[in-house]
Amino acid sequence: MDTGRIVSESVDPFHMTNVAYFERWGREPVERIFAAFDGGVLHIHGNGRHLLEAVSSLRGLKAIFLGDDKDIPTAFSVLAELKRRTADLPLVVQVHFPDFAYALQGHRLPGGVLYKVLDVPDRDTANRLMDRVRAYRV
Repeated sequence: MDTGRIVSESVDPFHMTNVAYFERWGREPVERIFAAFDGGVLHIHGNGRHLLEAVSSLRGLKAIFLGDDKDIPTAFSVLAELKRRTADLPLVVQVHFPDFAYALQGHRLPGGVLYKVLDVPDRDTANRLMDRVRAYRV
């Protein structure tokens, strides 16, 4: 087996089901796919967050991308709670530039999170922001 092959997977079919249903029908296929590679990254939508504790324990899981959907609080806005529920598992969230810059300034960014910052005005602003990110300590 080649190393470094991480796949992207989804539990979308289980977002509208309960945890027991996911455990019965979803866990084994996802873990089998991850085992065939070097693990995987999972994406989960806002309406599937009730599955977080269950999917966080998937063998081979490397990170969870938390998608945002209409009429559900953004992952970034409830990130502290989501991070508590997923322990040390890395999370990936999208966040608009002003919200990220404000949280960075206020020293309110949890560690163990990859932040995809949207709508950065320009390259110079991005570079100045990255200087602040590199100086940031949790």
